[in-house]
Formats: sequence, C-alpha cells, structure tokens
Amino acid sequence: MNSKNCPICGAPWELHDSDSPCYDKLIRLSNIEGIARKSGIDQHGNRWIEYSLDFPDDPDYKDECCVCGKLIQEGWLCGDGGEVACYDCVTLPK
Repeated sequence: MNSKNCPICGAPWELHDSDSPCYDKLIRLSNIEGIARKSGIDQHGNRWIEYSLDFPDDPDYKDECCVCGKLIQEGWLCGDGGEVACYDCVTLPK
C-alpha cells in the first residue's frame, strides 16, 4: 500500500484494523520473488506479477483496478484470472 488513505473508503489507514471490511478486499501477497518485476501469491492462492502498460499506438490506454476501480497503467496482473490491481490495493509482507 502506497497511500496514507484506504483506496476503498478513503479513510486514513489508522482507522482500520485487520477486522475492517476494507482490509478483506485488499490483495495480500506473500512468497514474493523477483527483482525487476516482483511476483507473489495472494490469500486465495492466485499468482500476481508486477506489470506496466506500454502501447505505442495508444499511450492513454488504462486498465481498471479490480479492487478500487482506479484507472492505472501499472500495478499488479493476476496470472490466474487476468484482473489487474493498483499498487495501493496490494499489500506486501514487511
């Protein structure tokens, strides 16, 4: 998570705990591998990898984050379903 506020409800993260409904919607990765492009497995067993869009013919093309709906050109791509998520909606182990 790169933001000081929750990407789902907009409230500060300090107001959330692990029982928060927003917390359940976030993608929590573990088993992080890689250097240039990281990859990991979420709480449901799906594999995710960092990605960025590079369409020379359409530089304004964007994907929609499957968690918060933000339009993005980089973030995480699910190899098991094709969904994409922004950096704010994905948590990595500390």
